[in-house]
Amino acid sequence: MTKFEHICIFSRDIKKSIEFYSYFGFEVIKECSEGTICTYILRDQHGSIIELQGDVSPQSFSVQFSGDIVFKHSQPMIHHLCFSVNDLYEYFEYCKDLDILSKNSCISIDIFGRNCFFIVGPNGEHIEIVRA
Repeated sequence: MTKFEHICIFSRDIKKSIEFYSYFGFEVIKECSEGTICTYILRDQHGSIIELQGDVSPQSFSVQFSGDIVFKHSQPMIHHLCFSVNDLYEYFEYCKDLDILSKNSCISIDIFGRNCFFIVGPNGEHIEIVRA
């Protein structure tokens, strides 16, 4: 069983994005930074989550996740979507059998401290899988 988990959006202006999503009932519940990348986790009253990421130096934005997935861009965009599963290791093997894991995909830790891995969808979209 899978459940939609969250969406991650790259933002040129984090403060403006936080203000915009607050109009829809989202509030910042977590904030962290690594290097020049800052991340804000927003949640609404229903538990829906938006992860906003921005670069302190907007000329270059490069983030690496789970082995070989490297994101580089200069435009705001949706970064990935995320689903939770009950048995992460079983699902990892299932995705491996379907040959939809990213090239060097491995189980790692996400921003919430949960185990996760990434797969690639049919349109090249990145999908994060986390333990429920």
